[in-house]
Amino acid sequence: MKQLINYCPVHGYEQEVNAYADGMKGYLKNNKLDGIELYVYQQKPYTSDYREESIGVHLKYWPYWLDFWYGNQKYLNENYSDKKQLQEYYLGAVNQEEWLQIIRNNIKAALAVNPEYLVWHVSNCNLKEIFTFDFFYNDAQVIDASIEVFNAVSECIPDNVIVLFENLWWPGLRLIEPGIVDRFFCGLKKQNVGIMLDTGHLMNTNISLSNELEAVSFICQTVENLGMYKNYIHGMHLSC
Repeated sequence: MKQLINYCPVHGYEQEVNAYADGMKGYLKNNKLDGIELYVYQQKPYTSDYREESIGVHLKYWPYWLDFWYGNQKYLNENYSDKKQLQEYYLGAVNQEEWLQIIRNNIKAALAVNPEYLVWHVSNCNLKEIFTFDFFYNDAQVIDASIEVFNAVSECIPDNVIVLFENLWWPGLRLIEPGIVDRFFCGLKKQNVGIMLDTGHLMNTNISLSNELEAVSFICQTVENLGMYKNYIHGMHLSC
């Protein structure tokens, strides 16, 4: 097992890491860590070299994207003040194929550090739904669209790099419905795939949890309920 810390080369993080004599190497050694899970949200590789420390990479994600994917202009107009704001959110993309190319570019930037794994979020939620939990799309709809998107770009991911799909508490891969998990993985074309279990995200699906003991029990039971798919868990994002 490798113990990592998530890392994004922004001012606050870099300031802390560079306080050590050997920079990142010194930071990892001092904190008894094996490496980093690097955030790569841009379309080009970082100018700094993180290949030696990066075990995995967290890809860029868009929390709200399903209306854009299906071209539901009515709902897009309700969520964005104007066309410029919409284009900025999707990094200039105005249609499916342009957005898919942006995703491919992001994957290529991530692969520049030679990671063992990539992390891919599977969910959809707009700003209003974050607060109301009155979701327009259900798990199955988000799953089906996510399969379409992933299969369209998966050819640019080498077979020796595993893609770990991360659970969230919004519609999509929440991990609380084994049938949805099965539906998702059965639809993927790529074989080298698995689950990045985020314990904090999983706890957020159960608002009745009131203490750590209940949370641990809920997480363990949810994993058991996955059946064969519990063996797909190759990494964990730990939260207390």
